[in-house]
Amino acid sequence: ADDLERKIVGRPVEFQYTPSTESHTAQFDPLQIRRMFYNLLDNSLDAMPEGGTISLGTRVLGDEIEIRFSDTGSGISADRLKTVFDPFETSKPTGSGLGLYIVREIVLAHGGHVEIESQVDQGTTVLIRIPLSGPAGDGRLEPGEPEAREYV
Repeated sequence: ADDLERKIVGRPVEFQYTPSTESHTAQFDPLQIRRMFYNLLDNSLDAMPEGGTISLGTRVLGDEIEIRFSDTGSGISADRLKTVFDPFETSKPTGSGLGLYIVREIVLAHGGHVEIESQVDQGTTVLIRIPLSGPAGDGRLEPGEPEAREYV
């Protein structure tokens, strides 16, 4: 979290959270979900060097939790959107190109799916849907079984 803290200090960054109106229990690996949010936040902060707004919203849609993570950053061009989930694909001079790849792998491991909508100079929205019941089959979750956590 120290790297993120350094990126936030001195920048006018506003955080908005719109929770689901329903409370549900979801099955997920908390360490992997934390990593997913870390990568999304890191990318958003990189896309907003002068500051901006980061929004997080959750809602329940049938048997899935929907997570909407948005920023008012520089956005991603239509051409780059085609490859943002590819490993080692980066537009940053010091980036590894693994952030969004890891986000996608975590979501897939939880039996979900992820989409990105973006407009250059307007911002980016990452839309994630994960089944409330956890992944089907073995789910590829490591290091252990997903835990039941209340997700509001």
